[in-house]
Amino acid sequence: MGLPHVFERITHRDIPIALVGTCEPVKRYYELLPDLAKRLPACHDYIPLWETNLEAVVAYDSNRELFVRYYYGSESDEPLGATYQQFLSAVLLELIDSGIWDELDELARLFDYKHVAKLRTFVESCGDGDFEESNRNFVASIPD
Repeated sequence: MGLPHVFERITHRDIPIALVGTCEPVKRYYELLPDLAKRLPACHDYIPLWETNLEAVVAYDSNRELFVRYYYGSESDEPLGATYQQFLSAVLLELIDSGIWDELDELARLFDYKHVAKLRTFVESCGDGDFEESNRNFVASIPD
């Protein structure tokens, strides 16, 4: 897939403190895969990237060509982006909501995120009550 080195670092737990809990090595997914496949057959097409708090896997669905998050036990997965930059936009928006504003530039460099200025402008100007819809629209606006 040609992903940045940070994904290998995640596998070895060599990550900045801002990513701890959010980006953990994939373990539980492999243990649950036989049962997950019964509930969500699409998971066979996943290329797992990381796990979050042992409750979800973040993956690339190679069949649908889509980055997704699947919460274990759910009936469906959650699209995070059709492109790598859209995926990162969704992830970084969630991390910003968790309080990583000061670490944003460092994380953007690690993940090769190209839209930091646009993301900062969006977050600073976003004041509407339906932030989930606003975030989805922002992610969809990222062209690459």
